[in-house]
Amino acid sequence: MKVVVQNGANHALTRGVVEELVQHMPQTWKAALEQIVILASCGAKPTVAFHSKSKSLEICGPEDRKLLPQFVSELLISCSIIAEDGDMPGKISPSLRRHHAAVVSGTFALMSLH
Repeated sequence: MKVVVQNGANHALTRGVVEELVQHMPQTWKAALEQIVILASCGAKPTVAFHSKSKSLEICGPEDRKLLPQFVSELLISCSIIAEDGDMPGKISPSLRRHHAAVVSGTFALMSLH
């Protein structure tokens, strides 16, 4: 899986962080995506988009390092949804989010992002 960073110098979500996450992802997640694209900063709320034809997941990167856990969580939940469903809904329901947050928690229970 390829990791692409646009305007990388301005991101707290770095190529290194995402590449480390990718190394620990289940094979089914890796097979569901061709690339992860980290876009320019979008502020305090992560925005994620999936393009099924190109199997490309886009997420905007946070400028503030304090927001990194929220953005990483959104990225991993999105990867889990795409691997299980083959696509991503326009809006993630609370029950779907809880289910995939539990999957992510189990998958990355002991991993440190530092």
